[in-house]
Amino acid sequence: MVWGCIAYGKKGPLVRLDLPRSRGKAPEDHKRGGLDTKGYVAQILEGPLLQFYMDCEKERGGEMLVVKDNAPAHNSKLTAEARRHLGIKHLDHPAHSPDINPIERIWFELKYKVQRTPGAYKSIDALWEATRQAWEELTDEDIQRVKSKMGRVPAAVIEKRGGSVKVF
Repeated sequence: MVWGCIAYGKKGPLVRLDLPRSRGKAPEDHKRGGLDTKGYVAQILEGPLLQFYMDCEKERGGEMLVVKDNAPAHNSKLTAEARRHLGIKHLDHPAHSPDINPIERIWFELKYKVQRTPGAYKSIDALWEATRQAWEELTDEDIQRVKSKMGRVPAAVIEKRGGSVKVF
């Protein structure tokens, strides 16, 4: 499992996550083996997200908002406390609404590239390498293209009363 982030016209880091299931045990609060709350805070909030957030605020001279979806690790009390402590401001995101989250389109394009990479699925390390390479090939212009198309999406989602919309 990986984590990555974007801002308008800017690519953040891609992180290979250390998951409890990959170490042979799943945490009690996340039995499916994904990233639990403590892992999210330690591996994402206190590290790459905080650094990217601060870099973007400094570069842009203004406050940034992190868009979070409704993944359990994003919405726990521990996560909210960590965000407050770190000074990371966020924008809540409706559940099950990938149409209005630009990184979902980036993930779609990334997966498409990885699927077409010969040998990507022969091992976890090969999959990581293919994913890392696809992320490296993603340009700031690619991100800006996706983000610029998102401007019309919220109005379209409202018009469809929360239904799915075609963005691309």
